Amino acid sequence: MKNQPRVTERSPSGGLHPKAERRRDAARVPARRPRTRNVPATEYEFWRLLREEFRALPDGPEALWADWTSAAWNEEGHQWCLSGMGDQRSRDVFAYLAERAALGLGHRGGAASLQFWLDRVKSEGRNYRTTCQSWNTDAKDTETEHSHGRIDHLAGAAADYCEKLMNEALKSGLAPAAEERKPETGQGAVPWQSQPLSPWLKRRRREILKRYRSHHGLTMADAARTCTTAETALYAMVRGDKTRYGSEALARVLEKIGVSLQEWNGD
Repeated sequence: MKNQPRVTERSPSGGLHPKAERRRDAARVPARRPRTRNVPATEYEFWRLLREEFRALPDGPEALWADWTSAAWNEEGHQWCLSGMGDQRSRDVFAYLAERAALGLGHRGGAASLQFWLDRVKSEGRNYRTTCQSWNTDAKDTETEHSHGRIDHLAGAAADYCEKLMNEALKSGLAPAAEERKPETGQGAVPWQSQPLSPWLKRRRREILKRYRSHHGLTMADAARTCTTAETALYAMVRGDKTRYGSEALARVLEKIGVSLQEWNGD
């Protein structure tokens, strides 16, 4: 069949028919793309990775908690004090993660960031309980109330609050599309990896860490404390299980042990 001549729809006045005009205009205007906020790895990913790092900390009944007072614990006016039966490393790592979380909420950072983050966790009522209330009377018969409280299972409470912030990012559209989102860990879920790691690469990473530990005479727990991260996160880095650590944590570890990302990835 021969090609038929193209027929252009015309209105009685000689111009394009209104339907043809609408089709022409629609073809000229590109489809609108949804606006997205440019934040590092999206706010959803920021809080998801922080949640996993908090979860990597010890979270037994007496592993780590935070005590609060309505007065102050020191001359700086700090109302929070970290305590626990665990080692100092757990408290140091928690304080570091708390500063990152505070920065994510707009805080300027520094020593006050831990107090700011714990105030936010307390305001959510996550594992917080009042431990003591008392009234003091001064020489002028003025009564002052003093309260003390505690956040139990502190690492878990912080992780739960991060999960709430993840959900808020979902509601406000500051998260990747569902098909782009990394699967969560849990029952029936598979830990996300950018690609399956070969046994050769896992062995290479173990050798890198072993060489660093042997040079400095460190155990794996000592190496984690030196790198300001959790021991479980170090093992996850060897496996490539990115549900257990963030890119900032990996960069911090590699800088400490003196290895480039290319060498770590076997490039």
